[in-house]
Amino acid sequence: MSQKARVPEVNSATQIVKGAVNRVFGSTKTVSVECHKKTEGRLTIVSAQAPQESQLKELERLSNDLIAKNVAIQTETLSRSDAETKYGKDKIYDKIEPAAAVQELTIVSISDWVVNSCLGTHVATTGAVRPIKNIRCNYRENKSEATLIFEFGEAGSAAAASAATTKKGAKNTPATTSTPTLDYNDTKKVSAQVLTDLAAELKKLNVQVPAELESLMLPLLNQRFTAVKNAAFAKGANALGGNGDRVKMGLAFPQARATVEDTPAAPL
Repeated sequence: MSQKARVPEVNSATQIVKGAVNRVFGSTKTVSVECHKKTEGRLTIVSAQAPQESQLKELERLSNDLIAKNVAIQTETLSRSDAETKYGKDKIYDKIEPAAAVQELTIVSISDWVVNSCLGTHVATTGAVRPIKNIRCNYRENKSEATLIFEFGEAGSAAAASAATTKKGAKNTPATTSTPTLDYNDTKKVSAQVLTDLAAELKKLNVQVPAELESLMLPLLNQRFTAVKNAAFAKGANALGGNGDRVKMGLAFPQARATVEDTPAAPL
């Protein structure tokens, strides 16, 4: 580890990223951290393969989510044995454990996000850390180590940074559109009206049923649904499907079978 003085904000940022690493890559060990520059931080981890770009983006999103939540960062000083008993050696130690002569540890914890034996001081809450951006990686295959390098954005913009990362994939996705259709009740009302009109025509003409039923029904269907279609267009919606004025209503006459897309058949 670097012996240079650690910048508290950057020191805390490495712990935030460390917790994100455990969520994206699974539990892994930290080899070293660099926290002495105000403009960037570095976290080297054990990794069997080079991290993917999508994983680096997820690290950034998770880290900024935690920053935006402004969670308390707690530190406590414990004897080595007490710290190991309370938290477990696997959790608090990085790849290289403190020398055996070190019998007092400073433990930093951020809720259930991360707990670690850590040198240096920290800020009080995750919200005091500027949003993390531009996480990139230097991978050394011969050592199975990945150095994660991150920078900082403007203070107070972590929530926006997290939201932007989350929505980035959908930002330029075209909105889906659907063709409005007549619902079942509308179709049923139209069907009832067609029957009423048909009955009136039959009564006036005194015709036999069903001898002239089909020839009378087709013009009436076209007339009625043309009116419905025109009304729909007047509202800015193309209510009918590709077959124009006819509607699929379960009619017995093949000529009268037509469609309103996805509209349930209304029985006559």
